[in-house]
Amino acid sequence: MVSDEAQNVISTPTESPEGPGLNARTPGSSGEKSPGGLKSGKPQLHISMVNTFARCPVQFQRRYGARFDIWPQEEIIPPSVALGIGTSVHAAVELNMRNKMKEGELLPVEEVLQLARDNFEATWAGGMLLTDEEAARMDGTKGEAIDMSVSLSRLHHSVLAPQIQPEAVEEKFVVKLDGYPYDLAGKMDIREKRDIRDTKTGGKRDPDAPKTMQMRMYSLGHKVNQGFTPDRVKVDLLLKQKTVKHETYTTQPGNEEQWYRPLYYRIESMMELIDQVAKGNAKMPAADAQSWMCQKSWCGYALTCPAWSGK
Repeated sequence: MVSDEAQNVISTPTESPEGPGLNARTPGSSGEKSPGGLKSGKPQLHISMVNTFARCPVQFQRRYGARFDIWPQEEIIPPSVALGIGTSVHAAVELNMRNKMKEGELLPVEEVLQLARDNFEATWAGGMLLTDEEAARMDGTKGEAIDMSVSLSRLHHSVLAPQIQPEAVEEKFVVKLDGYPYDLAGKMDIREKRDIRDTKTGGKRDPDAPKTMQMRMYSLGHKVNQGFTPDRVKVDLLLKQKTVKHETYTTQPGNEEQWYRPLYYRIESMMELIDQVAKGNAKMPAADAQSWMCQKSWCGYALTCPAWSGK
């Protein structure tokens, strides 16, 4: 699950799937064990890296560049309050769905809510990236964030969780990319019978949520592990409003080439730039200095970034 603050074809395991410029294969095509999740021996690109790169390649370089020999060391920035809420709700949903998958029933609601509280408390204790406004009212910021984490977890437990029939929770996958020094990897929130499902927190409606690069990558991971593209891709969006509510968005991948093509192009262009930077032939470009991504309240690297807008 990813907070709001914080894409071609793969064939069945017996075939050799190819996309434009990429040759992706399932573990089974090389005699390796499938379903995936095992280390592939090569550096792995995760959706968090892909999304960070899309926002700002300089931010990607500073956060993840050491893994790809394009930066001296990883610069890890503490999470924002919004991300802290998202990860706390994620932990509560995961525990509840694991119990339903194993025991056939949901956990008591208070146990789920307590996990959300404890998770945010632990994140807060570890240090968080606060805006000036949040820092000026520290206790209120923390209390409101815990209340929101609990409210969203309660909403999921009472309304969404009873409908979900999980067959796998946090299922790992690895997509092998022949001819490239990296593979794709990740974990899908929930796999139902022939569908995949993700939970997100956000402040506004997002009907296109099932069509993101993240959900296309998870679809690819499902194809690697299960041998077919999921019938439906679902996103449960928990809306952070005064009165919390949810919306579930669903899409059907349909034509596989069209579904996966944007993901492969994105990955290919990303790997090409990483390669050129590693060879010293290019530099990572920064985000538009006038965009929201280049504001101190959104980027923890702003104060030490030459491209910072000063906002």
